[in-house]
Amino acid sequence: MSIREMTPVDVAARLDSEDKAVYLDVRSEHEFEQGHPEGALNVPIFHFDPATGEPQPNHQFLAVVLGTIAQDAPIYVGCASGQRSFQAATLMQSAGYESVVNVDGGFSGKRDPVGTVVQQGWVDYGLPVSAGDGDERSYSDLLEVAAEAQQEE
Repeated sequence: MSIREMTPVDVAARLDSEDKAVYLDVRSEHEFEQGHPEGALNVPIFHFDPATGEPQPNHQFLAVVLGTIAQDAPIYVGCASGQRSFQAATLMQSAGYESVVNVDGGFSGKRDPVGTVVQQGWVDYGLPVSAGDGDERSYSDLLEVAAEAQQEE
């Protein structure tokens, strides 16, 4: 199965019109706090090592997603440009999520090797943005919800 992709404008329209639709931002907590699509959930697919700055897989990613997002919900997965979110969408699809779409261009836009924008991002289109940790949509809160759900099983 392949991962569908949509532009941020098309995703914003779907989020407004589909019941239970979710924007899942898979960027780091720091990136999310700097600005994210309004209403987005944050579950990072990678954490960045503070000493080296290198990305390390978030081994809790799938458990948190499974514990907080219904498998029948339409899910739009975004990151900065669309690469991390494509990896996340692939993992989610292999875990049984049926309606997973990668946000092409993500939050900041996709660029070619010389820096030319090849797909505008969420902010480039002037779509609604929030800052801060997102309260109950933050990774730390979603981690708690997923842990509670796992204990109840």
